Amino acid sequence: MFILLKKVVIERIDESGNLMTIAEFFSGDVLGGNLIFSKNPHYPMTVTAKLPTVILEINKNCLFQLFSDNHEFLKSYLEYASDNTVILGDRIKHYVNRTIRESIISYLDYEFKKQNSNIIKLNITKKALAERIGVQRTSLSRELAKMREDGLIKFDSVSIELLHDFGSANMWNQF
Repeated sequence: MFILLKKVVIERIDESGNLMTIAEFFSGDVLGGNLIFSKNPHYPMTVTAKLPTVILEINKNCLFQLFSDNHEFLKSYLEYASDNTVILGDRIKHYVNRTIRESIISYLDYEFKKQNSNIIKLNITKKALAERIGVQRTSLSRELAKMREDGLIKFDSVSIELLHDFGSANMWNQF
């Protein structure tokens, strides 16, 4: 399926009922590209449209014909599906079976590298961040407050400032 307009998310609910956002797909993204030719083409997670969304579904036979007729399209599709499979696996690995603090640190590490700054601009709400790491918003807020008390971070509604030399190797492992 191709997302034509807006946003779809892949979510997982754990044994405690916590909702974790595994991945977000936006206009132009492919959803289910890694499953269409599977013997069991089902997501073991929930797919939710967060906004009114338009999706183009192409059945397996039509897609196979398109691949046969256009090798460049096939190559691009396989690259895209492979990259997304790696991203989903990596996201699950980074957040499942971790403490809340470890999940927050993993998120901050990713954003630090992406934004190249000790002041991490939050482009999502704390509720969305909580869903991303699979915890309740109140649990996220409580752990952020503990991290502030421990002198690791300062934060407000739009940013989190890292108070230690974040660039040093494995600095976060001591916390």
